[in-house]
Amino acid sequence: RMNLNWYTDTSFSLVAETKTSVNTFLSEKTFKPIAFKHPFIVWGSPNTLTYLHNCGFETFSHILDETYDTEINADRRLKMILSLLDSLYTEFKTNKSIFEDSITQEKLIHNYNLFYNQQLVEHMFFDEAVQPILNFFDQ
Repeated sequence: RMNLNWYTDTSFSLVAETKTSVNTFLSEKTFKPIAFKHPFIVWGSPNTLTYLHNCGFETFSHILDETYDTEINADRRLKMILSLLDSLYTEFKTNKSIFEDSITQEKLIHNYNLFYNQQLVEHMFFDEAVQPILNFFDQ
């Protein structure tokens, strides 16, 4: 069961993905903030944000230093994220607002619309689930 207050009463989501190893892996955890128009930071596999960008989603590099996404070492990647969190906390203490700018709002709407695009979902399902099975049987 999901608590909607996690999204309405907070400024952003810190997503702790299931795997932080080298192989890119995304679960529903990364997509929940997208579905609820919520900014996010992902502690997951390296290049998680790159994968999202390749799928058409937008992230928040206009506010965050997202170089953590390319760090291969999980411990260093986590330290980079913790540093981002410290910066965000300092900003929040000073201004009492983060992720409320118009660019962020445009990105949230873009991601939301992309996430709920049924035609894209069907296309991705075919490309990532059906086609590999068909290719397997064609061998």
